[in-house]
Amino acid sequence: MDPYTISTVIWENDGSIKAYNDAGELVTKLTAKGLEELGGMVEDIVVEDRRVKTKAPELPKGNYERSVVAVATEPVDRNDLPTTLDGVTIGIGDRVLLLNQDKPHWNGIHRVVQGRGEALKVHSIPVEAEDTLLLVERGAQFEITVWQLRGGVWGRHTG
Repeated sequence: MDPYTISTVIWENDGSIKAYNDAGELVTKLTAKGLEELGGMVEDIVVEDRRVKTKAPELPKGNYERSVVAVATEPVDRNDLPTTLDGVTIGIGDRVLLLNQDKPHWNGIHRVVQGRGEALKVHSIPVEAEDTLLLVERGAQFEITVWQLRGGVWGRHTG
């Protein structure tokens, strides 16, 4: 096989990788390693990836207040926050959503600002826009969920 006769490579949904010339004729079949080696030899090859990708969940349109890494739905101590919320290890700089707190004004978005040993401390981030949407990025229970601020209360967005 002369690699310089190859103009197009197609990675099919079945996992096969086929190389074609300018006339559209099949030149050879490749492995992923062979495709990598070919890319190192010839720069002008068009690679078309036809593999089916998993579609990301469709998120509702709206005013997003960025995202948080995790959500806590049980009361926690803001000055002695556990290092894991909903199965997610959190650290300084992470944003988290606290809900159902003993003091209602502790509910909302918080940023982890300091930590010592097994405990973290958070400061609240004010959100004033009604109907603000918030994406939870990770979590055993709440990964890729959307929450909405309505009437000053955060609740899970249901569509």
